[in-house]
Amino acid sequence: MSSSVAHKGEILKGDNMIIVDFLSLDPNAFSFGDFKLDKYKNKTIPLRYRDRILFVKFPHRTIPFGVNTKTPMIDDSKGKSDVSTKEEDATGYDIAWSLGKEYKSESSEDYAYYKKAREIDEMFVKAAMNNYKWIDQDAPENDGDKLFLRQMIAGKKDYASNAKWKGVLKWSRNKDKTINEDYPPRINATFDVVFSADKEDRDDNRRRKCVFKTSFYDSDGKPIKDVNQSNYDSVVPKFSKFSMLCKWGYLTACANWITLKSTIVQCAVIPREELTLHENFLNDGSDEEEEETNYIEESMLAPMNVSVGGGGGKKAVAIKEFMEAEDNGEEIVEEVETVVKKPLRLTTKKTG
Repeated sequence: MSSSVAHKGEILKGDNMIIVDFLSLDPNAFSFGDFKLDKYKNKTIPLRYRDRILFVKFPHRTIPFGVNTKTPMIDDSKGKSDVSTKEEDATGYDIAWSLGKEYKSESSEDYAYYKKAREIDEMFVKAAMNNYKWIDQDAPENDGDKLFLRQMIAGKKDYASNAKWKGVLKWSRNKDKTINEDYPPRINATFDVVFSADKEDRDDNRRRKCVFKTSFYDSDGKPIKDVNQSNYDSVVPKFSKFSMLCKWGYLTACANWITLKSTIVQCAVIPREELTLHENFLNDGSDEEEEETNYIEESMLAPMNVSVGGGGGKKAVAIKEFMEAEDNGEEIVEEVETVVKKPLRLTTKKTG
């Protein structure tokens, strides 16, 4: 029987659903049903939280890669994908919800998410150890050496590449498959997508046609409609801020891996603010004005010398007094009179 009491960070919905903030997840509240085999002999393991279907809330964080394309695996045991036909053979789309660079600092906001994700990963590892038939359905009830089991499921080191549990936290890896802690870990989630039944039903970019069933919202909470294979990367560009509500409905398992199925049912997107380049910011008139000024200065100096005052007077009137003048005597006189503010006698002596 499902719980009728909501704890901190939880919202009960209907008789059998619960929404929980990621940081409020209690590892002791998870339970698992009996697995079922699909046609490929993989196992589907129902997951419940306080005996309810679980939806997990994640706040806004950066998704540096935008939307990723999921492709068929070449080798299930290694989890490799055929990247040569990435756009044409998409089987789904997901995102990497990334923690910040200071995730290991206890004073950072991301540390709590890092710590909680590790806590949840440990819970799943122990659940797999207690249910070894998830990996090997023919295993005896007495599953033997617990250390051996743990190393097989979690790896000899945390997050080893050959660990059967694929982790809530995902890491960048070095060439030797060890994790690279210089890059912050991330939490992956998959969009709810329905592909056209006809695999040859494609758009102009040869992308297989599909409709995103995930509900999208903009920064003002307004729905974003009709997200599909042709526009998803403009709806969710790289380095967007992204919050999401994910359904954690079940695990999938086989002899080589165990993974959590995390499906995005709602998301809100705030694209990174960038300079719009539809307007020419270089053509502000300053270059044109400078060129015109240079031309006037040179043309004024070349044909004449100017003296101000009676009887030969002072020479070399400041160039700034003639900035707006045209290249003829009358308008130069007017400009000088305006600047000096007293009667002047202007004489010109042509050179040459």
